[in-house]
Amino acid sequence: MPKVSDFFPPDKKLRASELTGSATVIIRSGLIEKDGYNGATDRVLEVELNGQIREMRISATLANDILSILGDDESLNWIDKPISIYPHKITLNDRDTGQEKTVDMIRAGAAPEGTVVGKAPSRPAARGDMNDDIPF
Repeated sequence: MPKVSDFFPPDKKLRASELTGSATVIIRSGLIEKDGYNGATDRVLEVELNGQIREMRISATLANDILSILGDDESLNWIDKPISIYPHKITLNDRDTGQEKTVDMIRAGAAPEGTVVGKAPSRPAARGDMNDDIPF
Protein backbone atom coordinates (compact mmCIF):
# COMPACT_ATOMS: atom_id res chain seq x y z
CA MET A 1 0.00 0.00 0.00
CA PRO A 2 1.52 3.39 -0.95
CA LYS A 3 2.33 5.83 1.81
CA VAL A 4 1.67 9.56 1.68
CA SER A 5 5.42 10.09 2.25
CA ASP A 6 6.09 8.15 -0.98
CA PHE A 7 4.21 10.80 -2.94
CA PHE A 8 5.15 13.84 -0.84
CA PRO A 9 8.67 13.39 0.54
CA PRO A 10 9.87 15.80 3.23
CA ASP A 11 11.10 19.13 1.92
CA LYS A 12 14.88 19.64 1.90
CA LYS A 13 14.41 23.33 2.70
CA LEU A 14 14.40 24.38 6.33
CA ARG A 15 11.55 26.81 6.97
CA ALA A 16 11.12 29.26 9.85
CA SER A 17 7.71 27.76 10.59
CA GLU A 18 9.41 24.45 11.53
CA LEU A 19 11.35 26.07 14.35
CA THR A 20 9.62 26.22 17.71
CA GLY A 21 12.46 28.14 19.29
CA SER A 22 16.21 28.46 19.05
CA ALA A 23 18.17 25.59 17.46
CA THR A 24 21.88 25.08 16.90
CA VAL A 25 22.92 24.15 13.37
CA ILE A 26 26.29 23.43 11.79
CA ILE A 27 26.97 25.13 8.47
CA ARG A 28 27.99 22.46 5.95
CA SER A 29 28.45 24.50 2.72
CA GLY A 30 29.26 27.94 1.44
CA LEU A 31 26.56 29.98 -0.29
CA ILE A 32 24.93 28.11 -3.17
CA GLU A 33 22.68 29.63 -5.84
CA LYS A 34 19.68 27.55 -6.88
CA ASP A 35 16.69 28.07 -9.13
CA GLY A 36 13.84 29.32 -7.00
CA TYR A 37 10.16 29.98 -7.41
CA ASN A 38 8.94 31.78 -10.54
CA GLY A 39 12.39 32.14 -12.13
CA ALA A 40 14.01 33.77 -9.10
CA THR A 41 17.40 32.71 -7.79
CA ASP A 42 17.56 31.40 -4.21
CA ARG A 43 20.74 31.60 -2.19
CA VAL A 44 21.01 28.76 0.31
CA LEU A 45 23.40 27.25 2.81
CA GLU A 46 23.38 23.58 3.63
CA VAL A 47 23.10 23.19 7.39
CA GLU A 48 23.02 20.17 9.65
CA LEU A 49 20.11 20.07 12.08
CA ASN A 50 19.51 17.01 14.24
CA GLY A 51 21.80 14.92 12.04
CA GLN A 52 20.03 15.86 8.78
CA ILE A 53 21.40 18.07 6.02
CA ARG A 54 18.86 20.76 5.09
CA GLU A 55 18.92 23.80 2.81
CA MET A 56 18.39 27.13 4.55
CA ARG A 57 17.40 30.07 2.33
CA ILE A 58 19.65 33.05 2.98
CA SER A 59 18.30 36.58 2.91
CA ALA A 60 20.57 39.62 3.12
CA THR A 61 19.48 39.99 6.77
CA LEU A 62 20.40 36.41 7.65
CA ALA A 63 23.70 36.62 5.73
CA ASN A 64 24.60 39.76 7.71
CA ASP A 65 23.60 38.01 10.98
CA ILE A 66 26.02 35.17 10.17
CA LEU A 67 28.73 37.59 9.04
CA SER A 68 28.51 39.48 12.35
CA ILE A 69 28.64 36.22 14.35
CA LEU A 70 31.51 34.57 12.49
CA GLY A 71 33.36 37.74 11.45
CA ASP A 72 34.25 36.46 7.98
CA ASP A 73 32.82 37.67 4.67
CA GLU A 74 33.92 34.50 2.81
CA SER A 75 31.07 31.99 3.11
CA LEU A 76 33.40 29.02 2.46
CA ASN A 77 35.06 29.85 5.79
CA TRP A 78 31.71 29.35 7.53
CA ILE A 79 31.79 25.59 6.84
CA ASP A 80 31.73 23.47 10.04
CA LYS A 81 30.91 26.50 12.18
CA PRO A 82 27.93 26.34 14.58
CA ILE A 83 25.31 29.07 14.78
CA SER A 84 22.03 29.37 16.62
CA ILE A 85 18.94 30.04 14.50
CA TYR A 86 15.47 31.11 15.60
CA PRO A 87 12.15 32.09 13.98
CA HIS A 88 11.29 35.78 13.72
CA LYS A 89 8.13 37.48 12.42
CA ILE A 90 8.39 40.66 10.38
CA THR A 91 5.72 42.90 8.90
CA LEU A 92 6.31 44.29 5.42
CA ASN A 93 4.48 45.43 2.32
CA ASP A 94 3.91 42.84 -0.40
CA ARG A 95 5.88 43.93 -3.46
CA ASP A 96 3.11 42.88 -5.87
CA THR A 97 -0.03 44.07 -4.06
CA GLY A 98 1.34 46.69 -1.68
CA GLN A 99 -0.70 45.07 1.11
CA GLU A 100 0.90 44.78 4.52
CA LYS A 101 1.64 41.19 5.54
CA THR A 102 3.46 39.31 8.28
CA VAL A 103 6.03 36.71 7.26
CA ASP A 104 8.20 34.23 9.14
CA MET A 105 11.94 34.45 8.66
CA ILE A 106 15.01 32.83 10.18
CA ARG A 107 17.47 34.95 12.14
CA ALA A 108 20.82 33.85 13.58
CA GLY A 109 22.80 34.36 16.75
CA ALA A 110 25.95 32.94 18.28
CA ALA A 111 25.91 29.24 19.13
CA PRO A 112 25.91 28.40 22.83
CA GLU A 113 29.34 28.26 24.50
CA GLY A 114 30.90 24.80 24.32
CA THR A 115 29.06 23.67 21.18
CA VAL A 116 31.00 20.67 19.85
CA VAL A 117 31.21 20.27 16.08
CA GLY A 118 31.63 16.81 14.63
CA LYS A 119 32.70 15.85 11.15
CA ALA A 120 30.09 16.39 8.44
CA PRO A 121 28.19 13.23 7.53
CA SER A 122 29.25 11.86 4.18
CA ARG A 123 26.84 12.23 1.29
CA PRO A 124 26.63 9.96 -1.70
CA ALA A 125 27.80 11.66 -4.88
CA ALA A 126 24.99 12.97 -7.03
CA ARG A 127 24.68 11.57 -10.53
CA GLY A 128 27.29 13.22 -12.71
CA ASP A 129 29.42 14.48 -9.81
CA MET A 130 33.16 14.24 -10.20
CA ASN A 131 33.18 12.60 -13.62
CA ASP A 132 32.92 15.52 -16.03
CA ASP A 133 35.71 16.49 -18.42
CA ILE A 134 38.02 19.27 -17.36
CA PRO A 135 38.18 21.75 -20.26
CA PHE A 136 41.90 22.57 -20.06
